[in-house]
Amino acid sequence: MSLTPGQLALACAKDSELFARTWFSKTMRQKSAPAHAEIWKSLEDSGARFVNLEASRGFAKTTLARIYTAKRIAYATAHTMLYVGASDDHARRSIMWIRSRVAQKDIGTGQLVPTKFGQFYGLSAGAKWNENELEITHKLSGRPIWILGVGITGNIRGINFDDYRPDFIYCDDILTDENTATKEQREKIADLIFGALQESLAPKIDEPNAKMVLGNTPHDPDDVCARAKKSRTFVNVSIPCWTSETLDEPVERQISAWEERFPTSELRSEKRDAIENNRYSIFAREKECKLVTRETAAFRSEWVRLYEGEGVRDGYTVLAIDPVPPPSEREVAKRFVGKDFECQMVVARVRGEYHVLEYEINRGHEPDWSVNTALRLAREFRVSKVGVETIAYQKTLKWLLEKEMQRKQAYYYIESVDDTRKKFARITSALAGPLREGRLFVRSNMTELLHQILMYPSVDHDDVVDALSIAMTMLVNPYLELADEGVDLLVGESGFEPSYLCP
Repeated sequence: MSLTPGQLALACAKDSELFARTWFSKTMRQKSAPAHAEIWKSLEDSGARFVNLEASRGFAKTTLARIYTAKRIAYATAHTMLYVGASDDHARRSIMWIRSRVAQKDIGTGQLVPTKFGQFYGLSAGAKWNENELEITHKLSGRPIWILGVGITGNIRGINFDDYRPDFIYCDDILTDENTATKEQREKIADLIFGALQESLAPKIDEPNAKMVLGNTPHDPDDVCARAKKSRTFVNVSIPCWTSETLDEPVERQISAWEERFPTSELRSEKRDAIENNRYSIFAREKECKLVTRETAAFRSEWVRLYEGEGVRDGYTVLAIDPVPPPSEREVAKRFVGKDFECQMVVARVRGEYHVLEYEINRGHEPDWSVNTALRLAREFRVSKVGVETIAYQKTLKWLLEKEMQRKQAYYYIESVDDTRKKFARITSALAGPLREGRLFVRSNMTELLHQILMYPSVDHDDVVDALSIAMTMLVNPYLELADEGVDLLVGESGFEPSYLCP
């Protein structure tokens, strides 16, 4: 069904996605990400006067801001708009984009001619029409609309046109590695944003739709983004590259939040590569909209030793289990967001070295999964014993394992692990020594384990590295360490022969 011009204008006014695809189809080439609806909502909400928008690199936050600017021009809901970039050149690109969508030069005459978009909404070029400053005449409303682009270090104080202060300010990726590197630089940018710019926004009494948007990627725990998150003044919107349901899942289960543009397989591969090459902090910042600092990591990246293939099979092998209870109805309703994972891990000790052979993780499962997985791993790797944390619910899992062993007549020695120390102390004391000495080996494709080792304690979940600490507690033995160094401990002065010595 075809719409009349009036009906189309009304429909586009109500639906920003329709407006974007009707007039800027070349820009909107792919299907929009589901999260774009949240960005549009924050931009269209007149009650959200100050918006802090974080989005994964490439997730079109600048494009949507430009189209929103075009919509305010089309419906004359703005009088003076200001684009602030990291530099003049950065801001200029947005001004040039808007300029080309309103009017273009006729090849034959060289005159500026309104585009179809410009013609439909009665827009034409005004007296100022350059790369940093535009005056657009809105024929239907009879008012000029001004757009100015400046760099963050330029003159952004006291900007107004015809006695109108900016009613829309967009700060477009103003944060860089350089201007967030030191406390002094961060303070300078914060003073400009929360002082000069925020105070220059038109009063609500003059323009009810006045809005300032910070569209950035976080760089530092004390940068403008971080401060806006703590401010009651700002509405905060964060759009990471993963769906909200899989954001805290292991990489093997994470799903792209924009499959059409960033396929899940490619994103997973990129994250694995970043972890394996010690660049995860950059990926986390640019793609996941979160900050992880290597300076606070408990372990150094160069300590980790990698291996390929299946690993050794001739060592003393144990299975460590860090269990979780079955999900509650509330956790099921929340789709397990925030719930810990259960991890079962097989680790072998061979001639003083420790090799992680395999691990399985799950959450939202019933005890049957825990029991069946434990017995399968124990049988496959011929483990000498199974270590189970036995605090609270975990005691129940130990009991279930013993019952299932009796039923299947497949017996493994189960060792209770009831270390009540703080988790940080337990994990670091178990792993720091072997890691620092280069005696802990991890298969190169064990992405989640590598991630947790490299970033601990700055991780959302530590279940895998916790299971490793349980295994290492079971394997690290001072008698074995001395035996590896060639000291004869089999028979001491008393003639006592330790029964727990292993190959």
